[in-house]
Amino acid sequence: MTTVAAPKASAPRVSRDVKVGAACGLLVALMVGAAYAAVPFYNWFCRATGFNGTTQVAEIAPKGAPLARTVAVRFDSNVSGGLPWKFEPEQTEIKVRAGELPTSMVKV
Repeated sequence: MTTVAAPKASAPRVSRDVKVGAACGLLVALMVGAAYAAVPFYNWFCRATGFNGTTQVAEIAPKGAPLARTVAVRFDSNVSGGLPWKFEPEQTEIKVRAGELPTSMVKV
């Protein structure tokens, strides 16, 4: 006479299912956290490196004399043809050296 063995208890299976579920939940939480933190981290990275056209801001003006190179700055006052406005710059062009603050050259 042979006896049939009873099925094994499923206690280890429940424990493994709980571990897999917890791992999946942790993965989802990490992905949501990464998505939430991506924008601030990207903005910080761009400000630090100047990547993607982000300009870096100086806290103090550079020391030293302006460069010897002269740049011509031209002022334009175009207005759409249908508008009844007329603008004219007081000066059409000023010449400044690179790095110079030309506020004293502009008439107010």
